[in-house]
Amino acid sequence: MAAVKDSKHPPAAVGSVAAQVDPEVYTVSSAIMASGIGRTKLYEELNSGRLRSFVHCGRRLILREDLRHWLEAARDAYECGE
Repeated sequence: MAAVKDSKHPPAAVGSVAAQVDPEVYTVSSAIMASGIGRTKLYEELNSGRLRSFVHCGRRLILREDLRHWLEAARDAYECGE
């Protein structure tokens, strides 16, 4: 039996961000896509230490938990009017 193609929802490419349901670690580019934050703002937060990251094999990586905590802190600060 042949597979039915769904033209409205093509399959995600292997290795694409869409194919990764819930990654444990984000690159800067994938953190930008996941959070909706701009590259400049994300680097400001990384350089200030408010958003934790680490470098592995020359790539800056952000743990999912650290990104989530940073987003929650940013939301809480916004709600408090800071």
